[in-house]
Amino acid sequence: MAERKIGSNTFALSPLTAMQSFTLQPRLAPALTEAGVVLAKLAAGDGVAGLLNAEVDAVLPRAIGRFFEKLPPAELEAITRILLQSATMDGTALFAQVEGQGDPFNILMRGRTLDVWRLIWFAVEVNYPDFFALLPGKGAGEKAALLSAT
Repeated sequence: MAERKIGSNTFALSPLTAMQSFTLQPRLAPALTEAGVVLAKLAAGDGVAGLLNAEVDAVLPRAIGRFFEKLPPAELEAITRILLQSATMDGTALFAQVEGQGDPFNILMRGRTLDVWRLIWFAVEVNYPDFFALLPGKGAGEKAALLSAT
């Protein structure tokens, strides 16, 4: 199980099975392609060193708009549920139905849009580490750290 501190909370998730992550790739491809385009443009403007040293909050808002364009809301929700199916926040399962309340995700992540994107990106890192090897510049771990929560 991988863990990441986002804000004041600790999130944990287990990777998808190999088949789940493989079959999810075509659904994620449009969004990841756009994320790659944004990162490449940022690297071209600021240089790879500038991009790798950028603060996540400076990079994330530019990438989010492009990500949203490529995924209709229903698809974004479906992909989020798949990527985060095992996710916990401080030990609480985010997508375990609570009778009469629905998913804890809807309560615990309300008003935390950037943290939700950080959590989704964390799930992408856990399930698709080879995606970062395609980006120009330093090693995959350093590239993943660029988009991680600090």
